[in-house]
Amino acid sequence: MIGMFIFGGKKKEEKKSSIDPELRRIVGRIMSSHGEGLYQLLARASPDGDVEKIKKMLAHNRAYNGPEVTIESKYRKLYVETKDFQHEIAAAHYPILHAFLALALAYHTGSHSPLVANVAGDILTAAYQTKADYSELKKRKEALARAIAKRAKERGITSDEDKTAKVIETALDKAFKIIDKIAPNHKKENLAILARAIRASTDDPFVVLRNAGIDIEPELEEFRQFLAEISGKKIEPAPKFKKVQKEVKEELRAKGMPEEVIKATAPRLATVRYFEEALNAMDHEVYRNLGGVPVEYIKKIRNMALAKKLAAEHIFTVWGKEGIRPVLLSEVPEQYRKLIEEYAKELYEAAGHLAEAHRKGELSEESVFNLITAKRDLADKIYEMTGRLISDPSALVEISEEHRTALKLLTKKDPGTHMLRMDRLKEYKETIKMHLEKTRPILVKRCEKEDAGRPTNSSM
Repeated sequence: MIGMFIFGGKKKEEKKSSIDPELRRIVGRIMSSHGEGLYQLLARASPDGDVEKIKKMLAHNRAYNGPEVTIESKYRKLYVETKDFQHEIAAAHYPILHAFLALALAYHTGSHSPLVANVAGDILTAAYQTKADYSELKKRKEALARAIAKRAKERGITSDEDKTAKVIETALDKAFKIIDKIAPNHKKENLAILARAIRASTDDPFVVLRNAGIDIEPELEEFRQFLAEISGKKIEPAPKFKKVQKEVKEELRAKGMPEEVIKATAPRLATVRYFEEALNAMDHEVYRNLGGVPVEYIKKIRNMALAKKLAAEHIFTVWGKEGIRPVLLSEVPEQYRKLIEEYAKELYEAAGHLAEAHRKGELSEESVFNLITAKRDLADKIYEMTGRLISDPSALVEISEEHRTALKLLTKKDPGTHMLRMDRLKEYKETIKMHLEKTRPILVKRCEKEDAGRPTNSSM
């Protein structure tokens, strides 16, 4: 038999013991009555949270309101036919494990076809033929992964067997963590919770689990991030300004710019790049599928623009009154200090470097004022446009509770209640990028002009 061939024979027969009739009924409900509750669990573990994709993958059957792939699986037919009570009970964890393995294969292959679910089902049937219960499946993790990868290649849904085996082995590890939280064994009280959570009549399995004192959100988040990574759908965090600034400094050093000029101008060039990367991060497939980007994300861009605008205006005012000198963060008006400390304190460090470069004759007074003016004008334009956009009711749509939960887990932040429509965001991004492109040459040209004007050793 295929099971013995793949897994090396049947599990050693255990001493027969009496089976609780209630336990048998619970396992029967797990095997025959799962549906919507299972779909909701899988959707929460998916990067895009799409229940319809889950139903497609598991071939949802409206006649019995459940997934045909698992309810009509070969291992379930064996479960129905077996006369061995222990073998019967061993089937309890198969549907939920099958579903999570199918989900991993779907994101690995890019297809939510029932074919990928059937591949996992074939191998689980082989395992069930050997009377492997949940604890035995965990021991056979590597063999299961290799067998599923081999079967996937045979069915033409993957080509790299080794890569697929690694993906499935990782998926098994993460699926076991989820299942262990709900039903780590075959105790009827644990299986009863599993049965209620995944049944067809359960609209919200998380209420069932919370009432039982079970929290699987961390484990689902781990599974979701894993799927996002293997499918290329991982939401990258917004760029860190310090990281962007460091990259810019290294690029300027490679061009031979003087260190003081680098320190003075890098924050401004980095600001342009930071806003570009923040805008690009909005064009993620997850956001496109949602139809918009959370307002809270846009607010961060607005807050940074406001902070940089206020900082640039403050420095400009001080220089206009007292001449070009270092301006300290402690000089910032108290009502703006917290905002500037969070988003724009690097401008005060840069102001010191600009003042020093001016003192040494590396930057003219005109250049210093042009640089700070360019920064102020760019920040002012971004702040004005962003504020106008997020205050326009026609640009906003409400985020569903399901999508709010998914975004919160993906980004580790509360996405808020509303998002900006993608069509309005497109207009906004195009206009902002136009202003970024106008500002960059001013900063780059100023750097290159000042560097070219410095005396070299050959001209001295």
